[in-house]
Amino acid sequence: MRNDYTLLWRTYPNGTKVVFYYAYDDNDVRQGQWTAKCRSVTAARNCCNRLIKTDRLTPKRGKLLTFGEYAEGFWERGCGVAWKIGISRMMSIRI
Repeated sequence: MRNDYTLLWRTYPNGTKVVFYYAYDDNDVRQGQWTAKCRSVTAARNCCNRLIKTDRLTPKRGKLLTFGEYAEGFWERGCGVAWKIGISRMMSIRI
């Protein structure tokens, strides 16, 4: 049996060391690599335990757009998904 998460150190380009964590799903498959936003292992462990209690250990992702959904109404000015969703969602397009 595994823990729900594994902690590891990462060093940012500016030299700051921060604790990241991997989470495991129900099938013991490692998911993601997220920052705990902490500089000590104890604080990161407390943060992860708090996230487990609120069921937010693994961030939920929104629905990704297909190219067909993204390109719908592309040639019609002011219409279509690309004009409505903004640049942040446009970067997560699944082809």
